[in-house]
Amino acid sequence: MDWSRIGAVTGVLVFAAGIALWVATEGVFGIDFEVFRQAGELVGADDWAGVYDPDVFRARLGVGNDSLTYFISPPPFAWAMQPLAALPAPLALGLWHLFGVVAFVASARTLGLPDRWLLPLAVMPAVVYNFALGQSGLFFLAAAVGVHRLVVSDRRVLAGLLAGVFILKPPLAIGLALWWLVDLRRWWPTVVAAGASAAMLVVPTLGDRGESWELYWQVLQGRVDDEATWNVNSMSLAEFLKLLAPNVTGLTAVFWIVALVVGGAATIAAGRRWPLDVEIRSAAAMLITVGVSPHLSIYDTGLLIIPVAVVAARASLRLERIVALYAGSLAFAPLLYKWQYDVIGRGSGLEFPALVAIAVILARSVPVGADLGSVDRERDHLIVGR
Repeated sequence: MDWSRIGAVTGVLVFAAGIALWVATEGVFGIDFEVFRQAGELVGADDWAGVYDPDVFRARLGVGNDSLTYFISPPPFAWAMQPLAALPAPLALGLWHLFGVVAFVASARTLGLPDRWLLPLAVMPAVVYNFALGQSGLFFLAAAVGVHRLVVSDRRVLAGLLAGVFILKPPLAIGLALWWLVDLRRWWPTVVAAGASAAMLVVPTLGDRGESWELYWQVLQGRVDDEATWNVNSMSLAEFLKLLAPNVTGLTAVFWIVALVVGGAATIAAGRRWPLDVEIRSAAAMLITVGVSPHLSIYDTGLLIIPVAVVAARASLRLERIVALYAGSLAFAPLLYKWQYDVIGRGSGLEFPALVAIAVILARSVPVGADLGSVDRERDHLIVGR
C-alpha cells in the first residue's frame, strides 16, 4: 500500500472540501479581489485616505468591525488595479480568474512541467485558495518563474527589471533579496535593475508629497498588532512562532526579525553547498521566501512549484511525499489548532515543520557539486579557480 499517495490524495481532498464549505457558508468567494478592486476604485477617485482606512473597507464590504479584510498592499498595487476597477465587478472578477489560469499554465510550461501535471497542480491548496478568494498568487508565481528562468539564463539585468514588480507585494521577494544581497558582487546589476523598475512603479503614487506611502506605513503598523491575535494558516516561521504565544501583542515584529535572520542563515548555507549552481540557488530562494516571509498565506505557497520542478528535472523524486506533506499540513492544521487551544490554550502548527521536511527532501535529492544552472558555467569555474 502506497501511504504517500494515499496521504497526498487525502490532504488535497480534505483541503478542497474545507475551502468549498467555508466559501459556501461564509459567502467569501472572490472577497480579496473585491478588496483589490475597490482600492483601485478609490485611487481613481483620488482618495488615498480611503484606500488605507480599514473602516472604509469594512463598510463597503459589509463585514464586521473587527474584520481584517481591508487593503494592506503597497500603493502601486492599488494604482495598478484601476483598469479592473472601472469594469462591472462580475466581469472584473471573471477576467481576473481568466488571467490567473493563463499565468498558471504559462508558469507550469515555462518550468518544463509535463501537461499531465497541470490537473494535479490545479487542485493544490495554493491554486484552490487563490481562486476561492480571488487572490494574486498566480500572477506573482508567473513573475517568480520569469525571474527564475532569466537568472538561470544569466540575464541579470532583465531578471532585475522583472523582479521590480514585486514592489507590488514585497514579502514575496524576500528570498531573492537575501540571495542577491549575500552575493552582491555577482548580482549587483540585478539589484540595480530591480530598484529602477520598482521606482518606475512607485512614481505614479508619489503625489501629495507621498501621502499614500505615509498612510500605507500607518496601516501596516496597526496590522502588526492585529496579526498578534490572528493566524493566517501560513507555512512561515513567524506564524509558527506566533502560535506558541497567541494573543501577545508586541511579539509579531520580533518573530519577523527572527525569521529574517534564519532566512539569511539558510541563504548562506545554500551558497556554501551549491556556490555556482544558479538554478538551485534560485529554487532555494523560493523555499526561503515561503519559510521566512513576514506575510505569506496559502495562496502564495504556489512558489514551491519552482523548487519542486527544478529538483524533479534533475533527480529521482517521490512527488507523492512532497504533496502529502504540503497538502496534509494545510488541510489538518486547523483541527490541530482547535484541539490544542481547547486543551492548553496554545500550541504549534503543522505547516512550517512540513515545509522544513520538504526542504530537506529536496536538498538531499540534489547532490553537492551538481551541474551548474547557468549558461555561464565555464567562466564561473575559471573565476573560482582563481
